[in-house]
Amino acid sequence: MAFFTKLKERLFKSSSKLEEGLEAIVAEAPEPAPEAASQALPEPAPEPAPRELPEPPAETPVPAPAEVPPPPAEAPDGAPTEVPQEAPDTPA
Repeated sequence: MAFFTKLKERLFKSSSKLEEGLEAIVAEAPEPAPEAASQALPEPAPEPAPRELPEPPAETPVPAPAEVPPPPAEAPDGAPTEVPQEAPDTPA
């Protein structure tokens, strides 16, 4: 119950502040501490040292491809050829 009581008080307090104006709301806010402002600015990070690239390995010779036997000569002349047959006439 205490939670709801506090919530109700804050709601009425903020609504009365709205009636008074923006100045009343700003006046209620605490002033920022000067240390907080100086801490808000982060120090710039130091530049990272350039990385040294490793030397590339010595080039190894690429092995020659395996020899492929030549393709066979033309197909033998005795190969059968198919001749399409005409389709029979069908009544429509």
